[in-house]
Amino acid sequence: MSIEREIVDLPGPEGDFAVVTFRHLEHGTTEAPPRPAVIFLHDVTGLTEGNLVMAEAIAEEGYVVAAPDLFHRYGRMEIMPHEVPYEETLKIRIGMTNAGHLADVNTLVTRLQHMPDVAPGPVGVLGFCLGGRVAWLAATGGTGIGPSVLFYPTRLLEPDPAVPESATPIEAVGAIHSPMLILFPQLDPQNKPEGIEAIRAAIDQAGVPAESFVIAGVDHGFAVPGHPAHDSAAGPVEWRHALDFLATHLPLASAMPD
Repeated sequence: MSIEREIVDLPGPEGDFAVVTFRHLEHGTTEAPPRPAVIFLHDVTGLTEGNLVMAEAIAEEGYVVAAPDLFHRYGRMEIMPHEVPYEETLKIRIGMTNAGHLADVNTLVTRLQHMPDVAPGPVGVLGFCLGGRVAWLAATGGTGIGPSVLFYPTRLLEPDPAVPESATPIEAVGAIHSPMLILFPQLDPQNKPEGIEAIRAAIDQAGVPAESFVIAGVDHGFAVPGHPAHDSAAGPVEWRHALDFLATHLPLASAMPD
């Protein structure tokens, strides 16, 4: 069994965007039986090789994985290394809106559900930072979305930065209908304790199938190898937690060969 990495370009509502897919092959050439799909949503660095390695690791668990380029409105597969000053990273976000991200995910879900090597049913979502927020948008406003895993999602309590006075993502909490796992780093300056408690309170009040955990002693980026804040102890543990969550709610048994 091998995994094929391929870059395809999908037509979206605001232009074509690149998607890196990871598909299973048997004996190197033959397509494998249909498998559930997972969308991998990158962080603010873009589709870096480090992010793509993590996407491929999900595929190695047995899924078809698709990693879209969230920065396509600025350029095709542009990346921003962690060491770039914050002010420099702002340019890559030109044209991004919450509505645009949701439209891209919906386009990708439709594409996945028509691929012969993707099993019928909901599509899982996993995202980091910006990608965590997009995963929330998908879970609350998307179509065909199954379980979701959000690593330190940003701006859930704030309006869209590009659309002043727009609704905050947390306001749609009642629309969550599939299991959701949120992992918050205790030391994350972008998710301060009072913000985490506000998100948890909204989830509890809505009574939706979402659960969250605060990971002690770690900072934003702790789960991504190569990130300055990567934690070699907690990172792999919570990554396994995320994969096990997907396996529980997006089972692979029916997709695997005998």
